[in-house]
Order: sequence, then structure tokens, then C-alpha cells
Amino acid sequence: MGYWSDYQIKQSEQPNLSSVNKTVCSDCAMDDFLSDLVLKNLCSNKCSYCLKRSEQYIATSYEVIMQHIYKTIFLYYKDAQETNMPYVEKSWLNDQVDIEDIFLDFDPGWCEQLSDDLKSSADPNWYLIHHVDSDWIALAEHEIFAYGWNKFKEQVLYKTRYLFLNQTESYGSEDIPVSSMLNELAQLCRDLNLIKEIPKDTEVFRVRSHCDNKSFTQFSDMGVPPRGIASAGRMNPAGISYFYVAYDEVTAISEVITNQEYWSIAKFKLKENIQVIDFSNIPKVPSEFDIKAISEREKLLFLHNFVNDLSKPVEKDGREHVDYVPTQIVSEFFRYVFLPTIKGLKYNSIKNVGGLNIAFFESDNDELEKIFELISISLNN
Repeated sequence: MGYWSDYQIKQSEQPNLSSVNKTVCSDCAMDDFLSDLVLKNLCSNKCSYCLKRSEQYIATSYEVIMQHIYKTIFLYYKDAQETNMPYVEKSWLNDQVDIEDIFLDFDPGWCEQLSDDLKSSADPNWYLIHHVDSDWIALAEHEIFAYGWNKFKEQVLYKTRYLFLNQTESYGSEDIPVSSMLNELAQLCRDLNLIKEIPKDTEVFRVRSHCDNKSFTQFSDMGVPPRGIASAGRMNPAGISYFYVAYDEVTAISEVITNQEYWSIAKFKLKENIQVIDFSNIPKVPSEFDIKAISEREKLLFLHNFVNDLSKPVEKDGREHVDYVPTQIVSEFFRYVFLPTIKGLKYNSIKNVGGLNIAFFESDNDELEKIFELISISLNN
């Protein structure tokens, strides 16, 4: 018989998923979403896996958990005959993915017995392959974003820095063109509500190092450098000043001071509410078992990796002016193109864990003084 006849016979001979007469408690589910699923379907006062007992219901049937886990798995893996993968010369074009390998991606830390039971529930006749909407070669949404971002970085680092918006390179239907990557990123920020308000009266700090114990008293002394003097920073190109501030003194000092003997720290207070893109508090990636949140999960998987890339340490070896180029272009896009209008980018400090920074786009001290009130300036010694 051919493959299709054999498969149909096997399908009629045994069920797709086999179950066991056991129960699972919320603790053994190990995942917040699955734990909630247990609590919504309680039917037993004992758990078959941790052996916990109670006078009240604490567990649900294995069937409930198993069915939902496989419902999730099927979003990413399917039997090959349910996809568009070619069947050539009595074999599938790609090797199947073993159920053991699949569970490496989905197991949140189940006990060995529960993990073994779940794997054993799979139909041994499945020929499982990875898919996206039954397409065996399609990329997941977060992979498309990641590929687009990497292409963008490659373009502006090694090919063309200023004309990438006009590039005409052809792309596949799944690719994000380099010229569209920033717009896609902007839409992600809007979709995930990353536009946040920093309220009036918020206090921030800024540090300036200097070569002697000179005393500073004016806003301009602690503001941005004069036009053309600014060195390249994580967010600003060389020659274009940004107003970098931190939410606390320790972070402000950590960002600027290495072994300098003299430095001053200024405290400022916002005179008005301002809007920024907040990369410091990206929402948690939803559980992969929360099927209704799969689109949000895909976006957040990329965005978390993007923010890590945005804030990764850069060696001060003379190449930082090049390595900062992608983040500088992102900053200029948010400064001049992004809508609604924002004043800057908020991000986590890499010099002081838990510290927060804001890069304000304004490059003129007179304009900054309309937004910030100088409270104090103090010398370190």
C-alpha cells in the first residue's frame, strides 16, 4: 500500500491522543496560564504527580491539561500531511521533529512523570514538522521581525548609511524591507502601548566631568554641549547633542564617571508632562500556552530581543561611533518621524542594574530650560 492508505488505516486504528486516568494540580502545571486552567477546571482533591491531598478540590484531570498543551503544540507543529510540504518519491521533503525535541521547547519544568505521560499521549504515527499556518517554510512573526532588524543593521553598518530609505532591493513576501523596518518598529511601539507619560515634577540627574574643581552654577553648565562638539553616544550621532539624564544619582554617576577626579551632578525637575517611548519596562512575554495572546507573544519576543540589542554594552575602542549607528538612526526616526510626537527614549542602564535613563532629543539649552528647572548643582569633592 502507499503512504496515504497506510496512514488512513493507522488513523482509524488508534486515537490521535491517548490519555491516562490521572489528575494534575496547579503547582505541577508549572506555567501560570496552565495553573489558571487547572483552577478553572478543578475536579479532584488529590494530584497524581506530587501526591498532594486536600479536603477541597486542588486538581483537574490530566485530559484537560494534555489537550490544551497539544492544542498549543499544534500551532507550531503538525503532521506533515496537514501542511503544504511536498511528498516526493515516497518520503517527505524534511525530516520529522521528534516529540522529545518538541517538548524541549514547551516544557516549563514539569516533573519527569508528567513529562513522560504527555509525550506518550502523542500519536506514534505522526510525522511532525514545524509550520506557520500549515506552511512548512514560513517564518514565525518574531522571526520575521528579527530578520528585518538584522538586515537593517547590516545595511546601515556596512552598505549605505543615509540612503537606505530609498533602497529598491527585492524581498520575499515575508521579509520586512530595510526601508520599512523603522515604521514596523514604530507600529509595534504603538500596538504595545510603549508611549508613556513622565509627569511634571519628576526629578532627574545629570553628571558632567571636568579637569579641576571648578564650580558650575548655570543651566548651560550642566546642559548639552555646544553645537558640533558632542561626541557620539548610544542614541545621538557625533555633533548632535542629546540631553541624557538618570532617575537617580548613582545611575547618573555610573553612566559618566570611570576614574575622573572631578565631576559635578545636577538635579533637574520637569516643568511639564512629557511623552517618551519607554523601553525600560516592556510587558512580560505571555505564556506560550495562552493561545489568545499568540500575536502579542510574537511581537514581545522580538521586542525584548530588540531592546537587549539596543542597550548591549559597546567597547570604547574607537569603533563605538560605528557600533552606535543603528541605535542613532532609530533615535532620529523617533525624534523626527514617529507620531504621536515624543520627547525622548527611556531605557535601562547597563552601568547600574535597576537604574533608568532617558535620552531627551532636544539639542538646545534654551529649549531645555523651558522643560526642566535646575534645582541644584554639587561638586563631588
